[in-house]
Amino acid sequence: MNEDALKEDASLMELKRASKGAVLAAALAGLLAWSAPAAEPGPGEAARPAGPPAEKGAAVAEKPAAEKPAVTATAPAATSTTAAAPASADKTRETMEKIDKARETLDKWVKTRRLISDEQHEWVLGKEMLASRLDMIKREADSVEDKIRGDQATLNRKVDDRVALEMEVDQLKAVNAQVTKAITGFEDEIRKLYTLLPKPIQTKIEPLYKRVPEDSAKTRAPLIERFQNVVGILNEINKANSEITQTSEVLTLANGKPAEVRVVYVGLAQAYYLSATGEAGIGHPTPTGWKWEAVPGIARDVLTALEILQGKQKAEFVPLPVKIK
Repeated sequence: MNEDALKEDASLMELKRASKGAVLAAALAGLLAWSAPAAEPGPGEAARPAGPPAEKGAAVAEKPAAEKPAVTATAPAATSTTAAAPASADKTRETMEKIDKARETLDKWVKTRRLISDEQHEWVLGKEMLASRLDMIKREADSVEDKIRGDQATLNRKVDDRVALEMEVDQLKAVNAQVTKAITGFEDEIRKLYTLLPKPIQTKIEPLYKRVPEDSAKTRAPLIERFQNVVGILNEINKANSEITQTSEVLTLANGKPAEVRVVYVGLAQAYYLSATGEAGIGHPTPTGWKWEAVPGIARDVLTALEILQGKQKAEFVPLPVKIK
C-alpha cells in the first residue's frame, strides 16, 4: 500500500470524526440549554414556561390580577427578584461547567481517535516493512542454501578427487619404491662390473660412473638422475660388448717389463695383444682387473686381425684362441 494514500485516507477519516464530534457537541450544548430551568421573571415581566413552547392555537387563560395598594405590591416584587438572581447564576455556572466538561471529553475523544488512527497507520507501514524485510531475508536464505548445496557438491567432488589422488599417490609410492630398489640393484652391479670393463670403456663411462653414489641407501640424489646414470652406463657397456675395439695400452709382459702394445678387444670378455717385438698373448677380465697371458704362436694371427681392422687387408676369418671361464 502507498504511504501517501494511507495518510490521505487517515486525514479523511479524522475529518469525518471531527465533524461528527462537532455535531455531537452542538447537540449536547443545545440539550443542556433546553434542560436548564428558566430564570424568574422580573417585575412587570410575564412568566416564561419551563417546558417547550406551547403549540400554536393553544388557549391561555389569564386571570385579572387583584388590585392592591401600590405600596403593598412593590415590596414583595423586589424581594423575589433579589432571591432569584443567585439561583440563576448558579444554574448558568453549572451548565457552563457541564459544557466545558463535555467539550474537554470530546477533545480527548478526538485526540484518542487521532492517536488510534496514527498507530494503525504506523502499524500498517511497519507490517509492510516487516513483510518486505521478511521476504528479502527468505530470498537471501534461499540463496545461501543454494550456495551451501553447491559448495557441498563441490566439497564432495573435492573429497572424491582427494581420495582418488591419495590412491594414486600410494600407487606411485609403491612404484617409486620398486624403481628405487631396481636402481639400487643396478648401481651395485655397475660398481662390481666397472672393474671388469676394458680400460677404454672405463675411460668412456667415467663421467657417468662418478655420479653413481657410493651408498645408495644414504644418497640424496634425485631418483631420475640416478636412473639416467644407470641407463647411460648400461647403454655404453652394451654397445662395447657388441663391438671389436682396437687401442694401444701399456702392459707388463712376460719378462716383467712394461711395454706399449696394440690390443684388440672382442666384446667385453676376450682380448688379444701384440708387442712391437712380436710377443703376443691373450687377456680376460677378473674381479681385480684384466689378466694378460703370453701365448706363443698367435702373433701372426693377431697381426692379421689388426691389419683387417685398420683396412690394410681384406676381411677374412682369422683363427684365434678363446679362453672361456
